[in-house]
Amino acid sequence: MTMPAQLSNDHPGFVLLPSRRPTEPGYAGLDIWLLEQPTGRHFDPSQIVLYTAGEHGIDYSSLEHPWSGETQLTAVCGPIDLIDHKGHHIEGFTFGGSLEIETKRTETKAVLRSPAPILLNTQTQTIRAEQAVSLLIEEFNILLARRKAFWQDNAEELEQRLAAANPLHLYAAFLPIVYQRFKNLPPSDDQAQLSAQHSLHVEMEAVAELIPGFELSLASLL
Repeated sequence: MTMPAQLSNDHPGFVLLPSRRPTEPGYAGLDIWLLEQPTGRHFDPSQIVLYTAGEHGIDYSSLEHPWSGETQLTAVCGPIDLIDHKGHHIEGFTFGGSLEIETKRTETKAVLRSPAPILLNTQTQTIRAEQAVSLLIEEFNILLARRKAFWQDNAEELEQRLAAANPLHLYAAFLPIVYQRFKNLPPSDDQAQLSAQHSLHVEMEAVAELIPGFELSLASLL
């Protein structure tokens, strides 16, 4: 993968690549700059926390500047947390992908790419959209936690499955379960919930076209 071109002087903190289709409830990629000195003009990440596949299993990785570890990593399904110099957080969720890291004298740049959407609660959208994203992040985390609980007596097997899982297949397996959870809730006029439920419904149809004939259950993947 070719690293996107560096910006000149005014780094944006992070850049989100647009979704690949109108129904996708997240982003195609995430570029993050970890600066030696924050700009003070926006959210300046100083740390990225996420799960990656390591030589001996799954690592809970914390990326900071300067970075001296591996420059090509595999992100695995789980939460993402961006933390700035003031201790503020932007939370998200990924189904896994490639993570490339480049360190220069005054900055470290991390590039995350995934065939499945990367969800991030940036608080830059409408209130309803942000609430819907927060609901989806929460539901995906709950579902992942349940799979971890199932494998609590065999964590090594779960880690192997997480490391080997196709992000798009995981996403396709998560969608109908979370959609059904929303459908089973009591009737509500909560617009964020209704928006998230609608997003899942139309996205299931879109993903079915991307991977026709996909019938793997989440239990067979994780």
